[in-house]
Amino acid sequence: MKIVIFTSTRADSGIMAPIARELTNREEFEVHALVTGTHLSDSFGHTLERELSAWGPVVIHEVPMNQIEFSELGTAVALGNLQAELAGVIHALQPDLALVLGDRSEAVTFAFTCSILEVPIAHFHGGEISLGALDELHRHAITKLSSLHFPADESAVKRITQMGEQPDSIFFFGPLIADRMYADMSLTRETLAKNFSFSWAEKTAIVTMHGAKFDNPSTSEHLDALFNALDKIKNLNVIFTGPNSDPESQDLRTAILQYCSKQSSKAFFVESFGSGGYLRMLEICDVAIGNSSSLVHEAPFMGIPIVTLGSRQEGRGRSISAGIGPDPIAIERGIRAALEATGERAVVVFDGLAISTKIAEVIAATLPVTSKKIFWSDHEQPT
Repeated sequence: MKIVIFTSTRADSGIMAPIARELTNREEFEVHALVTGTHLSDSFGHTLERELSAWGPVVIHEVPMNQIEFSELGTAVALGNLQAELAGVIHALQPDLALVLGDRSEAVTFAFTCSILEVPIAHFHGGEISLGALDELHRHAITKLSSLHFPADESAVKRITQMGEQPDSIFFFGPLIADRMYADMSLTRETLAKNFSFSWAEKTAIVTMHGAKFDNPSTSEHLDALFNALDKIKNLNVIFTGPNSDPESQDLRTAILQYCSKQSSKAFFVESFGSGGYLRMLEICDVAIGNSSSLVHEAPFMGIPIVTLGSRQEGRGRSISAGIGPDPIAIERGIRAALEATGERAVVVFDGLAISTKIAEVIAATLPVTSKKIFWSDHEQPT
């Protein structure tokens, strides 16, 4: 059975890595990776080799978007290019199942192309809520295009059925990040600082800020307020990771680089640590700040205190309410409280059969599966 797995960013490739490895370890599966987006971009760290090395012996297909500019228009045009490229690759492969995670615009383009070509889809991390981002719309669109669903939390299961998906098509085994809750222990503090050109301080924060389409006030205003708050906290070094490629993120990137240049003794920019390196940073740093989904999914399991900003993760996972607004005083207070948190940090350890193993078993037992679906409503079920 032939399976294709889609990835466009370091975020989805890290979560999908254990699943890809599990599938490649099984003789019945021939696994192909369709790689695009920031993985192929020098401007965003060209993460293909580093990220896909953790996937096992998959057949890699580079699928270019040919994105010239990162405006809304430029992104829409690039997604059209991507669909044309994907159509050719998927048609040639004739896969039995397509795997896709999340909610990015590239992911919904992939899902739509698979739907047109009648390739059934297995969707990961569906049913979540993130009210401040355009991802919210994309995620639910992919759910409706998919035949199998592997949500990451129990609340998502209910939302997927509310969208008319058959309960027997939904499989929840726990948080998907459980299988990757390990850091690269070879990356010591000294090695990280040397490899990525930053320095540690008495306290060190890691910050990831992405553009949020529906942030009001804007994400840029939240970032400016964060800068002001950071300026008031002594003995704190800050490592900013690169924003994503969304149109709303480009002004953030410029502002972050300018801030790091201005505050070069305490603020540093690292485009990408890679999945294992980022987890190690979460394990070592004293606080994680920003609006990345990693603050909702990975950070709590690494035991690091978090400070969320804006509405990008509103409603998602454990983050039920919006983060702190663009108020420097409130942000400073939040960071100081996180830094002063006492007690031993506990990394969550998951026992039992790996989630990726359970997912592979479901896929093996379910295939072949059809793209044709019937809308499910609990009101129509016999009592």
